[in-house]
Amino acid sequence: MTDDIIIRNRPDGLTEMQTRLAEEIVLSGRNKTQAIKAAGYASVTSGFKTLRLPHVKDYIRSLINEHLQDSSIVAVRTIRDLITDARSDYVKLEAAKDILDRAGFKPVEKHAHLHKGEVTITIDLG
Repeated sequence: MTDDIIIRNRPDGLTEMQTRLAEEIVLSGRNKTQAIKAAGYASVTSGFKTLRLPHVKDYIRSLINEHLQDSSIVAVRTIRDLITDARSDYVKLEAAKDILDRAGFKPVEKHAHLHKGEVTITIDLG
């Protein structure tokens, strides 16, 4: 297992090896086969069977959500820094639009509606 992976308290119902496998996949960036080997499974087949277990899938999902929440803080900070520090006015504008969009201030999308058919207009001037 990589040095930067922190083993959390093992969730209920998961063995130590299942926990290690889930964390290897999500936190190390390895593909499934590499993660299975790094987690210590005797065979790749048994590792893939483990990955299909509902409680292992749930734990992987929870790790992904946690990881995305942590990363979103950095992403927001990066976009905010682009607004003030970018050299390009275009980059500043796009960063500002992105923040406004994510805050719920997205401009109304305009759509052209084309109607096919015949239109007759009669004007009575007298």
